[in-house]
Amino acid sequence: MLKHIIKTILTGFLNLFLISILVFSIIHLLPGDPITIMFGMWEQNPEQIEFLRHKYGFDLPIHIQYFRWLMNLLQGNIGESIRYHEPAFKLILERMPATLWLVFGSMIISLSLSIPIGVITASKPHSKRDHLGMIFALIGISTPGFWLGLMLILVFSLYLKLLPSYGFVDPLQNPIEGIRRLLLPSLTLGVILAGTVTRTARSSMLEVLRLDYIKFARLKGMPERVVLFKHALRNALIPIITIAGIQTGYLLGGSVIIEQIFGWPGMGRLILQATYTRDYFLLQGSILVYAALFFVVNLIVDLIYVLVDPRIRYER
Repeated sequence: MLKHIIKTILTGFLNLFLISILVFSIIHLLPGDPITIMFGMWEQNPEQIEFLRHKYGFDLPIHIQYFRWLMNLLQGNIGESIRYHEPAFKLILERMPATLWLVFGSMIISLSLSIPIGVITASKPHSKRDHLGMIFALIGISTPGFWLGLMLILVFSLYLKLLPSYGFVDPLQNPIEGIRRLLLPSLTLGVILAGTVTRTARSSMLEVLRLDYIKFARLKGMPERVVLFKHALRNALIPIITIAGIQTGYLLGGSVIIEQIFGWPGMGRLILQATYTRDYFLLQGSILVYAALFFVVNLIVDLIYVLVDPRIRYER
């Protein structure tokens, strides 16, 4: 197990290095000049523009720019934001809590809905409950996130006036207000992601429920609830954990639209703004942080596999 963890970490660092090359190259191929965009419609002073190009190293060949950026990165410095004139890493750390809270809330809602529905529908395939569960999964998969988010704002914020529709409050500092502001964006993403997990949970449970030990447990007279949630679910968790890990990675990088709708100050909005303004250092750093978080999620998923099913060993 320890060898597998070390191997995974080394592979992760290699992947991050390759991703850094790819991201740096693609970003510098984007049309538009960050210095010109920064000046906007103002009168442009050629001498000042040349000074800024030299300050940020844009007058150097691209391979030298990458080498300088990589050396600074290894020292914990990913550069200064061209737009905000602050260290890019500082800006990323300020936005990261909002994104992590959104990911956490969405996954809690997704798993709380999808696992019970998947287990219950699999217990009686082709029944009314099964059809209702599959309708829920289909709705979750098919519903556009921006539409669901707007409908939730319309119902819970405008009509019922129960929940705020905009902004972020850290739940660690103000638990009640933080959770109230977290509910709508988390519910939007959680319901959508629950569709995929529900289908995975149902398929995995159907395979497990056909095994002989489940039939034997039922013949012994065990309550159906114990058979489903204690014996069958544990052996059906591996595919569910896999898809949940993939969805966590999706949430880290794919919640930009939801953050825009709810005014959520997360990393998604930061990347979007950095793209508009060609804020190279901020954009490169943000994407690299996303890649590192995704790598950490995959490592955690590997560890959860062993905890859920001790028969899994990483010997090779």
